[in-house]
Amino acid sequence: MRRLASIVLTLLIPATALAAFTKPSELLLSPSFVRGPMDLSQDVHVSVENTYFASLWVRGGLDLQDLKPTAANLRFTFDITGPQLSIRTKWQARVRGESVYLLLESINGEYDHELARFAASMAGKTWIEFPLDELKDDMEGDEKTMAAALLDVMLELTHPTASHYMLKLHEQWTAAAEMEVEGMTDAEFLEVLKNGTMQFDVNTDGSDHLRSVSHTFSFSKDNVTVSGNGTLTARTSPVAVEVPTKSMTVDEFTSKLSFPIIPSFNLPSSDTSDEKEESEEPVDESEGDCSAMSD
Repeated sequence: MRRLASIVLTLLIPATALAAFTKPSELLLSPSFVRGPMDLSQDVHVSVENTYFASLWVRGGLDLQDLKPTAANLRFTFDITGPQLSIRTKWQARVRGESVYLLLESINGEYDHELARFAASMAGKTWIEFPLDELKDDMEGDEKTMAAALLDVMLELTHPTASHYMLKLHEQWTAAAEMEVEGMTDAEFLEVLKNGTMQFDVNTDGSDHLRSVSHTFSFSKDNVTVSGNGTLTARTSPVAVEVPTKSMTVDEFTSKLSFPIIPSFNLPSSDTSDEKEESEEPVDESEGDCSAMSD
């Protein structure tokens, strides 16, 4: 009789109630929640010692399965500025099957480094192919448990309506929460969290499928500030991806280099410059799935 009553109650309770998430980790780490074709927009801005500035803009479409991209068509614009340094690069990235393809479309500005000059000579000409497995950071067992626990301690989850969730960093940290976070990470990371801001605004279709999510964040420590915002929106059409007809492997690319890949910069020891605003967002960025790309 008790089992029969449970079945009847299950049929009577609306699906939205059954699908309601009660913890941040359930919402953010659910493979069944974030899946299918999505439109992506993401901005990130970094300031170092108020002297070096970097900005990244990402636009395009991707198809997610089990929280991993199975197809993607993205455009990136990356700016970096500082004393005697001003570079803007534009990139295309495609994901198809088990491969990621990357193309430097253009590089402009003032630079004096061998890598930048070499990149300029290859701009718009050569796709580089990465095995997708090299970019995956799969968490297994205890790592997933720890990540879920950290999210649940860091974030507050509210559920204003059946189709709307909001997450944000805890404004008030209890002693117990601090001890729990310190057990999973270090005190320095905890200090960054306590002085930062992060918020997610999540809309669903009324059950357990994502319709859209927007987020903002800002963190700072030791004269380094990182901030950004972005959106992920479900789309009805699949993401069209055309595989480049010609590409080179990472090993083939690096074999052509005769100098360090990472430039070295002499960062200032103190903040002596006036505050500078973030780079303005490029006005010519393509949105959507960026399907009109050349090989």
